[in-house]
Amino acid sequence: MIKENNNPLVSVLIPTYNSALYIKDTLESILNQTYKNLEIIVIDDASKDSTVNIVKKYKDKRIKLFVNKKNLGISKNMNKGIYLSKGKYLAIMDADDWSYPYRIEEQVKLMETNQKIVLCSGYMDICDEKLKFKNTRTYPITDKDIRKAIVTYDPISHPASMWRMSELLKTGLYNNNFPICRDYDLIVRISEFGEYRNIPKSLIKYRVRKDSETGKRIRQTQWYSFYIQMKAHFEYHFPMTLGDKMFILERLIATIILPTSLQRKIANHFSK
Repeated sequence: MIKENNNPLVSVLIPTYNSALYIKDTLESILNQTYKNLEIIVIDDASKDSTVNIVKKYKDKRIKLFVNKKNLGISKNMNKGIYLSKGKYLAIMDADDWSYPYRIEEQVKLMETNQKIVLCSGYMDICDEKLKFKNTRTYPITDKDIRKAIVTYDPISHPASMWRMSELLKTGLYNNNFPICRDYDLIVRISEFGEYRNIPKSLIKYRVRKDSETGKRIRQTQWYSFYIQMKAHFEYHFPMTLGDKMFILERLIATIILPTSLQRKIANHFSK
């Protein structure tokens, strides 16, 4: 355990929208963390199901529920939740995923050890809708290797991410103009304020749902990813090799000519 004199408050942000099927698993995985100095910010974006009623049943004082009167959309809802958070660190927790009990403790230990780190995540276990394990998704570990990778794919697990709040607030937060890949964009933008790091172990169980909006918008995802990668290289000076350029060009051509069903199969294959 982290020593009592090195026990900063962590805000765990859980944005919800019609999350009734999974929010109980998600909340309990955070309540059962070995690290206890938490505030759990549940910000509901005007759900039409029983999400809010389920959250209200929990009596743990660390849970702080906020309910929007009208739907704001993902970016505005996330940004509102961040401004409501008071922790030294902000941990992202999607409303349908599950965190291993050691997750927060491991991340705080890393962030407290190296003040240069502004964003860390780790591996994640890819699971089906019932959280049955399928495979583990790994990522580069060091800041140098993460920066090398970021021009070809997103090497940070956003659903398992922890951010240094003081530096996160300098970025302007999530871009409301991005309908998709808003996390990738923010990951690039925080680079100017410090270092990245990934913990080489699984921090969460990532639930793959059949109704996932990201999975349905594969072509749009590829176009926005391309834009962010060019921004990372030309505006934020991330290195790009000749091999990277060829890879990006081939993927751009594939985005234009291949049917989305085939693109989805290819993306799923390389994400394993």
